[in-house]
Amino acid sequence: MVTTTFFSRARRSAVHAPNKIRGFLALPGEIRNQIYNYYFESERRCEIVGNGAQFTQRSPQTIKLSLNLALAKDTTPAHKSEANIIPPTAVRFPRPLGKYNAVRGLCTNWQGSLHALSLVCKQIYSETATFLYQKTVFVFNAPKRMVNFFRFASSVGIENITKLHLHYNTYGHPHRTDFRIWQEKHSQSW
Repeated sequence: MVTTTFFSRARRSAVHAPNKIRGFLALPGEIRNQIYNYYFESERRCEIVGNGAQFTQRSPQTIKLSLNLALAKDTTPAHKSEANIIPPTAVRFPRPLGKYNAVRGLCTNWQGSLHALSLVCKQIYSETATFLYQKTVFVFNAPKRMVNFFRFASSVGIENITKLHLHYNTYGHPHRTDFRIWQEKHSQSW
């Protein structure tokens, strides 16, 4: 006769069937990687700059070296039409990273996020983090913002960054020698 006591019943482990993974995560990893390649195909820009920052490029200064030179046939290659080139999607972060408003709480901005797929769950983020950082151009215009970004970015993200754009505005040569100290301070901050 087998007697069961309170303690013997407590030690019995209930055998549960493992939870079946359904949906996107049930797909094999190779297929998910192909989907990630299509999703992260285009290049994105992440601008970590101030609110009023404008990125303007100077037109190149050209000098005509030869005069009265005539060619029988135009041998210059035709330029690609820039109207067909789609500019990359850009997201701008004007506030310092790492400073969040606790009153607002956790609020996911799906429209303003760079790649919303990475925000779905932890497993998808871990699978897409390399794609996210490799296909994004990070744009900075101040050294403090750049240092702050690298302080808060994950080590996986920093290892996979492939493109950085640094916009360095100079003030030109100082007209007075006592203004040279400001030029040196600006140069040292970079």
